[in-house]
Amino acid sequence: MLCLTDPHAHLFTNKQIWQHATYRAIQGSFPVISITFKDIKHTTRQETYNALVVVLAEEIKRHKAALHGVMDEYDQESIDNLIRKTANSVDYAGSLKLLSQLLAKAYNCNTIVLLDEYDTPIHAGFVHGFYDEVVSFIRNLMGAVFKGNSYLERGVITGIMRTAKEGIFSGLNNLMVCDILDEKFSDKFGFTESEIDQLLNDYELTGHREVIKQWYNGYQFGNTCSVYNPWSVLNCADNKGSTKTYWVNTSDNAVIKQLVANAGAKVKQELEVLLQKQASEHEYDLNRSVIFSQVTRNATEALWSFLLFTGYITIDRAIEKTVAIFQDFEMKKTFYALRIPNLEIRELYSQLLKEFMTQVISSRVELLLESFITGRQDTVAKYLQEFIINSMSFHDLPDEEAERSYHVFILGLLVLLEARYEVRSNRESGLGRYDIMLIPFNPQKDAGVVIEFKKKQDKKETLQEAAQKALDQIIEKKYATQLQAKGCTTIYHYGIGFDGKELVLQMV
Repeated sequence: MLCLTDPHAHLFTNKQIWQHATYRAIQGSFPVISITFKDIKHTTRQETYNALVVVLAEEIKRHKAALHGVMDEYDQESIDNLIRKTANSVDYAGSLKLLSQLLAKAYNCNTIVLLDEYDTPIHAGFVHGFYDEVVSFIRNLMGAVFKGNSYLERGVITGIMRTAKEGIFSGLNNLMVCDILDEKFSDKFGFTESEIDQLLNDYELTGHREVIKQWYNGYQFGNTCSVYNPWSVLNCADNKGSTKTYWVNTSDNAVIKQLVANAGAKVKQELEVLLQKQASEHEYDLNRSVIFSQVTRNATEALWSFLLFTGYITIDRAIEKTVAIFQDFEMKKTFYALRIPNLEIRELYSQLLKEFMTQVISSRVELLLESFITGRQDTVAKYLQEFIINSMSFHDLPDEEAERSYHVFILGLLVLLEARYEVRSNRESGLGRYDIMLIPFNPQKDAGVVIEFKKKQDKKETLQEAAQKALDQIIEKKYATQLQAKGCTTIYHYGIGFDGKELVLQMV
């Protein structure tokens, strides 16, 4: 997101700000306050406030020499306190306005203010529980310097998310907000093909062009297609063309993790489709002003917008539709199909899902396994279904090998019982070969378990019928014979019927 605030209604961008002749003409003509909050990612309110103070104090100190001769005694004391970090929070909230005023006096012209990644500390505040405090400070800081400040020539504010409803941008002078869905400045959010050609030529990496394109290209911003991630490309070039996930060290994924955790099964299935290099099957009415404070209340709706604006997905195509707003009123709205842009993001996204699923499974797998060996049918069915939905990919379930996929997945979970059980697979017992058997080392204390899988054969057959077939086979083929011979006093038989990621479990 790019915000431009300018009392004179001029515009400039955050990339190659002086590229246009109009802006080159004013380069060097105005004092510039330039700060970034990109590194303020602390976990406590106090650490975050201290980091903000350091950034503000260093920028004020950078200009101190130019202010001699225009400061009165009061101004001198205020500037010294700000630099020494002994001022209070109210003074720091007004510090950029004071600095712009003094610079205007020193240079006899107004000041340009550049604020990069304004929302990084807001993001940290949301994740770690001090959101309201950090929003309040940044609202006051930005309001002072950008709202009604007669010493402001022009301003640029950049960030990921648009937090307008928190009032941060309320009333700022002639504010224009440009995000990645807008056509204006759409070629300024990353490197274009022509810029990549020049960069690779300068680094003598023209032979790496195709692989770099696969890894870092693929973004669409507004009407500009084929945009590259500039951070990753520069790191790749600096490492002589070595391709890897450079972006992983710059992106805070905590909010994304929360959104994925709160998303329903349908959303997770759609994410699976995206991971298979396909565009989304659905078209989304994206929210361009997602509010941090509302994320957890409406996680599913917020997920797609967050993924888009944080770079985890990009636009595949825009579709204009006529929708009914009221009974007798219609309007045109734009909906978007989405896709994962490149190999780097695919890898990052896979890592994110794997990390999330590891956390989920590790917290519940013990309950699932204990339920398996104590005959709690409902609990087994509930958690097994959850793990299948969240952990198994669609491409893990080809029709010709679906039963094997289930078999391997559940066998992998049951191996965690090896301290108490011998876990066997596809062995002979009774009149046939069972799928999975748990043979207790202490048959007097722990129950034996037999598991059989059956894929639903056609539309007429229900999952319940498939599960019952599996259960009947266990009994008819006398698979429990081996457990009985081991002296098991309690034996549980599980028949599992499945179709895709849906399953039903029957037990005796």
